[in-house]
Amino acid sequence: MFDASLPLLLSLLLRVLGAVLSLFLLQQVGDRRFVFFSGLLSLMALRQALTVVDAPPGLREVPGFIVSIFTVVLVLYLLQYVRQEAALKERMKTVNEELRENEDRLQAVLLYAGLLLRLRPPTWARNGVCVSAFGRIVARCSSHRCSPRSPHIRTSGT
Repeated sequence: MFDASLPLLLSLLLRVLGAVLSLFLLQQVGDRRFVFFSGLLSLMALRQALTVVDAPPGLREVPGFIVSIFTVVLVLYLLQYVRQEAALKERMKTVNEELRENEDRLQAVLLYAGLLLRLRPPTWARNGVCVSAFGRIVARCSSHRCSPRSPHIRTSGT
């Protein structure tokens, strides 16, 4: 009736534990990919349990066959995922290059917009002196006027 050796029981225990953990992660994360993974681990545990209870060989192999189908589907999914990831990386690289190419224009537009709103151009602290984006010395630095680490925009009224 029972064909249970220690390695077989440990393998069954690990597969059941894996299925329970994947169901927990599914509940916590909500990612539908865990449904597939939970099903795969559950079928593997079922196949191991059928071996432990000495089920007929034909019945024992049904979960294994379904796991094989899931594995082929997983390989196809991973292929699609890797291709999408590569396309996304390429798109991000292109967008970053476009942003770098247009950085000067963007800064000019933002400075012009700042002037329209009656704002002075951004200033940065360099060697104790506040310097404008145009390289002009605006004032001596004080801790509340401009920071050595971040740009500071002041209104024209001050």
